[in-house]
Amino acid sequence: GDYNFYCFWRRLNYQLVPRDLPVSNGSMTPINNDMVLPVREEVRNLVDRHVIQTVANSYSPAIRFGRDAYFKSMQGRPIYASLGHLRAGVLAGAVETPRGPSWLLVIPREGDEQIRHLLYEMWSGFIGLYDRLVIEVEALYPEATTDAIEIRLNFVELVVSEDYVEPQPGMVIGAPVV
Repeated sequence: GDYNFYCFWRRLNYQLVPRDLPVSNGSMTPINNDMVLPVREEVRNLVDRHVIQTVANSYSPAIRFGRDAYFKSMQGRPIYASLGHLRAGVLAGAVETPRGPSWLLVIPREGDEQIRHLLYEMWSGFIGLYDRLVIEVEALYPEATTDAIEIRLNFVELVVSEDYVEPQPGMVIGAPVV
């Protein structure tokens, strides 16, 4: 079918005729009917839907975070965004290691779209590096508990100044001001 043909094209590095095929009158390219499975496995592993244990001993559905990252090495990191928390309005992600899950949450805050956007940017920036921190800390403390761990970032007192301008591409950002 069409999807099998698409998978064949992907497997041949996005070309239809194999490079080593001598092209002449009557040349044929056989396409096996088993090209779909590797692509389905790749897509399923890229999304990686499953559940992760929380500190409350319940389980939250999660999907791989950063699956749309440009670099393949970033796509395979053990970072997951929690769909269950997101439905409740909480930004939450977990890093899964052999020790167990380590959660990073941003406490929800009432506010306008600008505040919510800023909180998301902060959370997504932290969670993108959180796996490195978790792995380093776990290497220092191999006797750590195997239960779920949770770090909560509380931005309740965060104030966005009236003259805040969101950076645009190419804009020079100066020294931070507190």
